[in-house]
Amino acid sequence: MNPVPVDIIIPTLNRAAMLETALRSALAQDYAHLRVIVSDNASSDATGEVCGRFAADPRLTYVRQAGTLPMYKHWSTVLENHARAEWTLILSDDDFLLDPGYISKAAALIAREPGLAMVHAGHETFFEATGERKPEMRKLPEVSGGDWYFINYWAQAGSFRLMTVLFRRGAARGFTMFAEDGILGCDTMDFLRLALNGKVGFISTIAAGYRMHPGRESAGKPWRVYFENLRHITIPYDYASLKGIFSQPELEAWRWRIFAGYFFGILSAIAQKGDIRGYFSLMNATLERYRWFSRYLGKPRFIWRSGVLFLQCALAFVRGRALTSPPPPAG
Repeated sequence: MNPVPVDIIIPTLNRAAMLETALRSALAQDYAHLRVIVSDNASSDATGEVCGRFAADPRLTYVRQAGTLPMYKHWSTVLENHARAEWTLILSDDDFLLDPGYISKAAALIAREPGLAMVHAGHETFFEATGERKPEMRKLPEVSGGDWYFINYWAQAGSFRLMTVLFRRGAARGFTMFAEDGILGCDTMDFLRLALNGKVGFISTIAAGYRMHPGRESAGKPWRVYFENLRHITIPYDYASLKGIFSQPELEAWRWRIFAGYFFGILSAIAQKGDIRGYFSLMNATLERYRWFSRYLGKPRFIWRSGVLFLQCALAFVRGRALTSPPPPAG
């Protein structure tokens, strides 16, 4: 049986301390046919020095970009210009692998199960502020049909975590991996499309850690950034629709289930800030871009959820005004 070469790509920018943890965890993997590529996105900190400490390890390749690229452009550049293996894992510089045998287990599954588009595993969330660790492990079959995984995403199938996903580059048919820098969830979007081009493997292990910290890429953005991220749902919907795998009612139910969950998450964040203008701006922007969205406005559950959030928004607005208003004049 031929070995399965694997590349782990660690894109990094000005996170030298976190990078060392990520890099050590990648090099701790016990898999023999492994290459680790650190791509420095023109960092101004000690990133080069950190990588220099591991220069004696023949599995490590260090590359430095001439200038700082947008995040997903950086990923796609490394994938196109430096990765050699058909199977690749992207490990963010603030995350880390936990199971040193994970790549070996995934490669063994790939070798004995033809037709896989990706393999993933359980993970734990590490809350940097408190030190709390929260494991997440679904009971999933070792191999699933990609169509089953797609239609059950965010339900029985759970979701993907980037730092556990080993993906086959050749399964990206009809699209380029990591080509949408305006979409925060571009990785999830691409993995959903990959799932429609093969089977999905699952290794029952806590393979990696996801670090929650204030500086992570997805934290604290304006609501319009999260609004643009709704496309990470609608683009896979369009891709699946073109492939004709599912009935239209089934696919529309999938789109609304995931879209609504994410949409109300944005609306809730706006409400907590008391941003009444943002509340109505999100509603209007969604209706303008997604005409089908209007079909759901009159449904009781939508009316109830949006109404509750508007009341929360109004109360937060009033509280904010009260806190910032000057006190009445004395006497």
